[in-house]
Amino acid sequence: MASLPSLRNMTLTEVHRLLDSGALTSNQLVNTYLARIAELEHEYNSVIETSPEAITDAQARDAERADGKIRSNLHSLPILLEDNIPLDSTETTCGSLALVGTKPRREAAVVTVLRNAGAVILSKANMAEWVGFRSRSGCSGWSPRGGQTYGPYVKGSKSSGSSSGGAVATALGLCFAAIGTETCWSIVSPAEKSGIVGYKPTKGLILSEGIIYASKNQDTVGVLTRIVEDALLITNALIVEISDSGSLKVYAEEPKLD
Repeated sequence: MASLPSLRNMTLTEVHRLLDSGALTSNQLVNTYLARIAELEHEYNSVIETSPEAITDAQARDAERADGKIRSNLHSLPILLEDNIPLDSTETTCGSLALVGTKPRREAAVVTVLRNAGAVILSKANMAEWVGFRSRSGCSGWSPRGGQTYGPYVKGSKSSGSSSGGAVATALGLCFAAIGTETCWSIVSPAEKSGIVGYKPTKGLILSEGIIYASKNQDTVGVLTRIVEDALLITNALIVEISDSGSLKVYAEEPKLD
């Protein structure tokens, strides 16, 4: 298998070349990132929970590849989600202890798109509690559930937010890329602090139905990657119309937490 430093710096095109050649499997890729999380996470507080389905999903993507089925540019790629994006296999708390133990009635629309595209949901990222709308004096990148997310380069530095964990994890190589949300600077600011690419697309370009909003009229789902080309390729794979798939029409209703 490719060494960890090589995987950390590889582009989407390069990773797919390894996967297509059989030099790397999705299962190996996911386990490499999980090992990286176990090694470094306690220093940075960027990942708050890993998905128990990640390895099984990776093995399923490998089986599809062996049968010649490649769903999209996201096929087999380990992706991290901000903690305000509901996922069935993990808690979704928006960084708040108030939502610990609750379960969303359905996953966010972007999760359905990711699954249909063949991505592997690796883990949940720490974030600024309530997407940064907790208090004017709150620390950027802090949540009571995940603690303070620290920057990837300067020990003890703050990470900015609200997509703090996703930006830091992407910079550290704890995932291939992350999906975050932005009300105002919540993707681009932590990306800048972590020295990576943060792309906040036009509102509605990527489905936002189902996320925990700060502003329903403003919040936007975007991507965090290490290079611009990967941000473009991942974004293109996530652009769908609700009318194109009956399975996505359910997101016309706002989700409620049990």
